[in-house]
Amino acid sequence: MTLTKKLVLPVVVGYALLASALYLAWEPQQLDRSHAQYVEQQQLVLKTLHTLINDAVLQQDLDEVSLRLDQTWQTYETNWHYLALELQGEELLYSAGTPSDFTTPYSTTIRERFLRDGYQVAALRADVDWSIMANNSRQSMLHAEMLLLFVFMAVVVVLLVVTETFVKLPLLRLQRAMEHPEEKDLDASSSSGGGDEISRVTRAFAKSRKGSSKPD
Repeated sequence: MTLTKKLVLPVVVGYALLASALYLAWEPQQLDRSHAQYVEQQQLVLKTLHTLINDAVLQQDLDEVSLRLDQTWQTYETNWHYLALELQGEELLYSAGTPSDFTTPYSTTIRERFLRDGYQVAALRADVDWSIMANNSRQSMLHAEMLLLFVFMAVVVVLLVVTETFVKLPLLRLQRAMEHPEEKDLDASSSSGGGDEISRVTRAFAKSRKGSSKPD
């Protein structure tokens, strides 16, 4: 295996590992966090609605209940599939929209209970959809991933250029000088100015070649 392949192989493996970690671990984790935050926000909306209509539900003021629920549905119907006020026994006092198809991973049902003397008398149900939020999160994550991978590749390219200039080329000059010691124009001394290993080997070779070229 050539030196270039030995240097490139760890880079390729590192790039593949980074891409896999982003896709298999970081992205699902961020999506789960986004989903939890969205559901928490929608739960807060439902709690606020529950507070507004709690007295009307307990007093069975259906006009007030319908008015408040209609206003809420018109505000949130873009992201909500279904809004309902359910009595015990699954009787509906109000419903809007269509119950969500739970075969999709983007639907979540949240509920708020109405209690009288510690017993549930009714419940608000909202089937919320977070597909728009998920798409927005994916777009943001994709941009972050592309930027990170671009920066990684840019650093790799710079490192490969530096390696080509300061490692491979000096080694090639040293190799040619060692293979053709009788040719004086193949001078390896241009690679011996530093303090790294290649420079020390080059200086040792140049010294030995000068010593062997002296007349007995």
